[in-house]
Amino acid sequence: MLITVGLKEWYNLAIFSLFAICGAARLGYFNIITADSSKPVKYYEGLPVTLTALVFPLAYLLKLVLDTTILNVVLTLLSFIVAMLFVIRIKIKKPGKISYLIFGLIAGVVITLYCIYI
Repeated sequence: MLITVGLKEWYNLAIFSLFAICGAARLGYFNIITADSSKPVKYYEGLPVTLTALVFPLAYLLKLVLDTTILNVVLTLLSFIVAMLFVIRIKIKKPGKISYLIFGLIAGVVITLYCIYI
């Protein structure tokens, strides 16, 4: 998605590669940890990869208020920060039922904004 908006410089590609590597490492680590546990997981360690489905579309909405050059910098920095959050050892509470409703509402609002403004 980020390459299609014009982020094709060598440093963008390096950060996107790091993003993919950190995402894959996070998924692999999570699969190993949950395979050893018989109890349900209450906390994630690191940012769940699936949350990027909300983070990047929301960040791209900044296109409505930011210059393209500044938006490109923001998206590149956000990619690096999210990559680091995948592998950093922080505990994030697993979303509950109400969270999924909120995520769905956010997704609906984002889709509506895209249809109207972009």
